[in-house]
Amino acid sequence: MPKLERLELCFSAHGWDRYGAAPAGIEHLTGLKEISVLIGGDGAKESNRRAAESAMRDTADMRLTCTHDVL
Repeated sequence: MPKLERLELCFSAHGWDRYGAAPAGIEHLTGLKEISVLIGGDGAKESNRRAAESAMRDTADMRLTCTHDVL
């Protein structure tokens, strides 16, 4: 998907400590200019939400040329 410019991700932080993992392969999205992430927290521990947010920021930082928002 070299022409993908905008990526939107939505997921729940519930169970992040057991099942969560940052998206793999984002470095192959060479045309990526914007990443938007919405992390739901219904029933999630605050520590799971923070871990998910941190992982998403780290993933976005791999693409320093794009803008990113983690909500």
